[in-house]
Amino acid sequence: MSLRAPINLPILPNVRIASPCHMKWEDMAGTDRVRHCSQCDFNVFNLSDMTTTQAETLIKSAQGRLCIAYYQRADGTIMTRDCPVGLAAARAALVRTCTRISAIASALFAFIVVGRSSNDATGASALSSREPFASIAAILNPRPAPLRMVAGEMYIPPPKTTPPVTPNLQLSTPPTAD
Repeated sequence: MSLRAPINLPILPNVRIASPCHMKWEDMAGTDRVRHCSQCDFNVFNLSDMTTTQAETLIKSAQGRLCIAYYQRADGTIMTRDCPVGLAAARAALVRTCTRISAIASALFAFIVVGRSSNDATGASALSSREPFASIAAILNPRPAPLRMVAGEMYIPPPKTTPPVTPNLQLSTPPTAD
């Protein structure tokens, strides 16, 4: 008889909100990671401010009721601090910021080269509304997909069980000697 080591399956993909809370996260007192809900008198933990490991450790160690909050993507997944999609979005935001800075520097350089005086404040403020700068600004400033904060009492649905597969054994009778 051999003992198998337990398999650690990811918990976060199965986390759901059993009882949605109507209190807004912004209206609760506390930190970015945990706030106190004055309506239900429970602490609410923000899974999106934790790494995946920290969030799963919190869920595993919870005894009794656990109120959580998290940002949820359009596909229903929970966004954590170390989420690869979130990290990719942060990198993309950094690239966009660097691109914007380069575009602004180029625009200012073009503005100076064209011969605008440095004390003409109305010309500098109107630059972003003129073409081609307005089109460039619209391209460099895309609107990100909105995230949705979800909060409430957590539950994890039981895993779906499938009946075990039994091999199709056919018994044959040995040949008899005549």
